[in-house]
Amino acid sequence: EKLYEYLRDSKFDKKFWNEMNAKDALRIDYKRFEAFTSSSIEGGDGGSNGDNHDSNSRVFGLASVLLDANDILSKDDFYSKAIEYMKEVNIDLLGVLCMVIVDDEPKREIILIGNDNEKFGESIVNQITNYLLTHEDASFLDIALIGQHEHDYHHDDNDSAQTRKKITLKRLRQGNPKGSRKQIAPVMLSFFSKRS
Repeated sequence: EKLYEYLRDSKFDKKFWNEMNAKDALRIDYKRFEAFTSSSIEGGDGGSNGDNHDSNSRVFGLASVLLDANDILSKDDFYSKAIEYMKEVNIDLLGVLCMVIVDDEPKREIILIGNDNEKFGESIVNQITNYLLTHEDASFLDIALIGQHEHDYHHDDNDSAQTRKKITLKRLRQGNPKGSRKQIAPVMLSFFSKRS
């Protein structure tokens, strides 16, 4: 019981989160989702803990962190650690759901990180950002774009220019303080299900 209370209290301890490295912060409360596109024969509830997925599906992950977006982004080697973690869990899109309590009210931001990939055409981060900003299914979240960043990435020094990928990052403000992962995941699943 004491261990449970310690872990519960630690989850909301800013020092606990600030001392954690970027990769650990992303994986401590992470969930992987599998979305079936409109071309799939059958769908599912979306939740997934495995690494394999159907060719007619798209996978993404959502990591909940109890940090301000500035704090997670300023962690040492955040970009490289995020990309490394995405590679480990076999996803092309990662959403970092940031929440802090200010004046007894939750304040939320979303960081979207994605690999540009020919199977998606236009950057998947750009596509889903546009969906969150404009689609009626996402309007209740009250999303606004704060900033964006793109940079080339190669996994090691032996990678050629042809094997390098462009990483796109978007930072979004979420006006609806009640929009947790339970509300955001279905919206993102809906986005993928509407794609052929």
